[in-house]
Amino acid sequence: MPTVGSSAQGPMSSLTWSAACGRIAGAASGARQPDTLAAARDALMETLQDWDSRHDWRFTQVVADDITVTASTDTFELPTNYKKPYVAYLVSNKVPLWFIERGNWHRAFPGQTDRQIPRYYTLYNDNETGLGELYPLCGVGDTLKVLYYRSMTYSDSDDAVLDIPKRWEGYILHGAKGLLTLGKVAGNKAERYMQLYEAGIARAKQDDRRLPDQFLAFQPPDQMTSTRWLRENTTWEADMGY
Repeated sequence: MPTVGSSAQGPMSSLTWSAACGRIAGAASGARQPDTLAAARDALMETLQDWDSRHDWRFTQVVADDITVTASTDTFELPTNYKKPYVAYLVSNKVPLWFIERGNWHRAFPGQTDRQIPRYYTLYNDNETGLGELYPLCGVGDTLKVLYYRSMTYSDSDDAVLDIPKRWEGYILHGAKGLLTLGKVAGNKAERYMQLYEAGIARAKQDDRRLPDQFLAFQPPDQMTSTRWLRENTTWEADMGY
């Protein structure tokens, strides 16, 4: 399952959970105390979960494996770690699919059972599997491409590395240190760590959105903007005033 966008983010973190928890526990002067290390692990987990809920990060953009659809396909499976969709299309028919909420489709087309070339799709959870559904019901054979945001990985194995770009490690650690020291350390230490965390996540969002070579909007070639191409029953001479 390839991930796209990571190259734009630079190298991913090589900081392990064990090393990160030791650094976090040091904020409470308990880097070697089992209880403090356990609390540091909880604080790191909660910080990463907060990080994931604040923004749809580019480094979590994933291209799903090719999905074969047939004239009898109603649903398709996705990995369990999908978070939110952002692009889908049919390869052979060259049809972009637009995301729609299931309820909106059924309100607009109640009881629709005709099979056609799909124009819309939706994603949802079903037991332990991410499922998608095509609208109208698929009536063609094709290859479906789905791009989506995955959830961040929260593996807390000692040897697992943090699922973030390397340059954002400090921001995550500040947040975890703030949670760990909240109500446990005298003074305003926790407050200061949380201020650093909030400033860090704001900078990370700016960093995430900044892609110097990105097209901000799709624009067709100049020759396609002439009214000659946009109106039927017209001629080049008429458009130019000849």
